Amino acid sequence: MSKFKLSDIIAGRWRVMASAQEGGMSEVYRCKDMKKNSTVALRILKKDANLQRFKHEATILKRLDHPNILNLYDFNDKGNDVYQIEEYLDGMPLRESLGGKNNFNLVKTADIVCQLLEGINYLHSEGVIHQDIKPDNIFILPDGTVKIIDFGLARDSRAEDVPWQTDLGVHGTPQYMAPERLDGYPSFSSDIYAAGLVLYEMLTRLNPFDIKNHTEALKKQRYYVPSPPSKINPMVPPELDRVVLKALEKKPSKRFNTAREFKIRLNSASQQPVRTKNIKWEFIVILILLAVFWIILFNLVKVLAA
Repeated sequence: MSKFKLSDIIAGRWRVMASAQEGGMSEVYRCKDMKKNSTVALRILKKDANLQRFKHEATILKRLDHPNILNLYDFNDKGNDVYQIEEYLDGMPLRESLGGKNNFNLVKTADIVCQLLEGINYLHSEGVIHQDIKPDNIFILPDGTVKIIDFGLARDSRAEDVPWQTDLGVHGTPQYMAPERLDGYPSFSSDIYAAGLVLYEMLTRLNPFDIKNHTEALKKQRYYVPSPPSKINPMVPPELDRVVLKALEKKPSKRFNTAREFKIRLNSASQQPVRTKNIKWEFIVILILLAVFWIILFNLVKVLAA
């Protein structure tokens, strides 16, 4: 840890315990808050990284307070050291769970997405559009709590336009981008669409827009209507199909009006009876007739043999 000076780790307030991760525009370290005797994350901006984006994220996060949103405790952009002190998340991104052997049942899936929607609903009540909802930015803690992270592309609809927000354009992840964003019209409904795709992926392990060519992925977002999840996973009940497809409507006006409405419908649909293979009465009658036939045949053979 000799590489650190950072004003001697902010005059002894935080003690670095381990490197948590390195990548993107910052280096992250697990630290101990010496005053509160708790674990926090120290995120230090790399020298060649985008300072405006880093500040933009901090500006939004510092006024948010919700159990499903990453907590920001401190931020400094003065001098040579630019850093954030934030909640330390012990767990894994939803992306890792999807790529592993975890098989989410309907109840667990609904719980994760309902928490996600609670967080999104709070963001929208604060005038914030996340703009990059995807499994990579949904963190699952060991106790099952969901945390929304990475607000670098978020838009604050209550703030005056600043160059960084204006220049965002259609930046984001094409595989989770609502059609209206392609025309430069992000809305709260764009986050609902992205959450619908997260739900679709959890139910099917497939993203219908997962194309490596970003241009093709964006084109598909505009025109392609995904198949109902039950076509891929027959355990998905019909009502849940309807919920997912409503969230994925191409026109924002046809989607759920709010994330809270989406959550209520999802919670209800996930408690519907699980789809099972329908056994037609005709098939049952045929089985009965075959059984009767074999009984008669067996008795006839016995009589003839006697």
